[in-house]
Amino acid sequence: MDFVDTNARETCWYEWVAAARYALSFLESQSGVKKIGVVGEKNGANVVWQLAATATRVQWAVMLFGAGWSAYKGVFRYSDAQSDIVMDEERRRFIAAVDAHAYAQNVTCPILFLSSTNSERFDFDRSFDTLSRVPDKTLCSFNFAPSFYEYLDTYCRKDVEYFLKKH
Repeated sequence: MDFVDTNARETCWYEWVAAARYALSFLESQSGVKKIGVVGEKNGANVVWQLAATATRVQWAVMLFGAGWSAYKGVFRYSDAQSDIVMDEERRRFIAAVDAHAYAQNVTCPILFLSSTNSERFDFDRSFDTLSRVPDKTLCSFNFAPSFYEYLDTYCRKDVEYFLKKH
């Protein structure tokens, strides 16, 4: 899941985003559908980053926990262990073509990013690196639930509720 042998089209991520794009097409074909937004949790959030960056039909996006940097999982940003990561071509392709943070710079729809500060699956510190890549003109909001592990607190739930009402 975290590597690209030859190109991004040969990964499960490409298939997941393609399936999500088909879902967008289906929704657009339904009468009465005026706006389409997407919500993804954990690995699904990484798919939402890709979808929000590549499908102009997406008019808002909510990402729960996923913010990329899978190639650096478990390595703190300023630790010496960062130099121990082997940066072979396969890892470089994954970072450039698949991981969510590579897509943040192309997102133009309003986004809401939520995570806990101590999730074992996604790096809280590196999520700010992803959010810093979102263009200044893009509405980008975030909230972090302190010490909630794989869950979100009431404030995050309310943020989602208000974000959905607004968009």
